[in-house]
Amino acid sequence: MKKSIIIIIMSIISFSNNAQSSSINEKETTNPNIRETFEGFENDLIIISELTGKWSIKYAQKVSHDVVKLAEAKYLKSVDIILLDLEDKPIIADKYVVGLKNKTFKRKGLEKLNWLASRNSSLAVILNYKLSWHRLTHKSKKEFMKKHDFKIGWITSYINTTYSHLKEGN
Repeated sequence: MKKSIIIIIMSIISFSNNAQSSSINEKETTNPNIRETFEGFENDLIIISELTGKWSIKYAQKVSHDVVKLAEAKYLKSVDIILLDLEDKPIIADKYVVGLKNKTFKRKGLEKLNWLASRNSSLAVILNYKLSWHRLTHKSKKEFMKKHDFKIGWITSYINTTYSHLKEGN
């Protein structure tokens, strides 16, 4: 099932021939302090950016900034970090579910993930918004982004985030 989601893709193509196994890890929140909760997300995104060679640390920090602002405003259901092939099919995915009060990230070790650059792949962060975001007018969304000094431009995408073809923990 495809759904409208927001994505940012840095169009850097890797020319390495490394074989890539499929993987998905889910992380749930259990800490009321969203900023603290998303420190794990930012660290993971920086590590994944470095391992894949797709984004700079500075760019990963810009993406994290925007994600934290949206999470603090309680506009997010989940956030996915995805390595995509040329057909925008996820090769590896890491999902962060934004929980209710008293929830925090349950981390799984990145050392178990095979986040190496894959030939002709791109890195993406996908945001799955709550209804409260979708109910805002276009103008209200733009004002929110301006007020919170968003660092990047976000676009709508239709990438399937069910990951039915990926194996857990590979």
